[in-house]
Amino acid sequence: MVLMKRLQAKPLLVILWVLSASLLAGGTWSDRVQQSMDSIHMQEPDRQQVKHIFSLAEAEQLPLAPLELKLNEGVAKRVDTSLLIDALHQQMDMYAKVRSLLQAAFGMQETEAILGIRTVWDRTVLLHQQGVGEDDLVTLLMNFRQQGSEDRWNNFRYGGGLLLALRQWGLSEEDSLSVVVALSRSRMAGGDYPRVLDLLNNAILQRISLEDMVKRIIESAPKSRSFTVLERMVR
Repeated sequence: MVLMKRLQAKPLLVILWVLSASLLAGGTWSDRVQQSMDSIHMQEPDRQQVKHIFSLAEAEQLPLAPLELKLNEGVAKRVDTSLLIDALHQQMDMYAKVRSLLQAAFGMQETEAILGIRTVWDRTVLLHQQGVGEDDLVTLLMNFRQQGSEDRWNNFRYGGGLLLALRQWGLSEEDSLSVVVALSRSRMAGGDYPRVLDLLNNAILQRISLEDMVKRIIESAPKSRSFTVLERMVR
């Protein structure tokens, strides 16, 4: 049975390897998309829809790499073509929506500067897809944009990850956002942000109310230059 599962998994791994290699190989997006569609013998009407999505995204100056990855993922998993096309539409629309959101909040020029860092665009889209609301996204971006650190956008990545983790852990949307905003105003390295979860877990063990610990973190984080200092201040 184990051997059979391994044999069944090999074709999928081979397809993933080939498609990943094609994405890294260079050439035009049209060539790479064509190769992906050829690999599953996609019908011509569906090919035209896929090409139209990519052409539209290019005309709108939206990033094509996430669309290529979404296409390759769907091809590798043999997703139904109609569902794959819907997924590509949704991916394109999400990137456009995030850009429009930032333009309304920061203006055209500042948005271009922020989204010129592709990882920030990708991370913001991911956060929105994971349920982070528009107002919260703007608040996060605004606060990390104001950081004096050269690593502010890397810190934004960690801050966004912590926001999701805190909400999954059980904090309210308001409290989780306030904690991350407080951290963004500190001099802590983003890599230490996830350790805030340890403070919350320890609070439970020490029978400190979560409400009290959250309040301590929010008040102390902006004054902290490291996690060690924050940990000492909230005791």
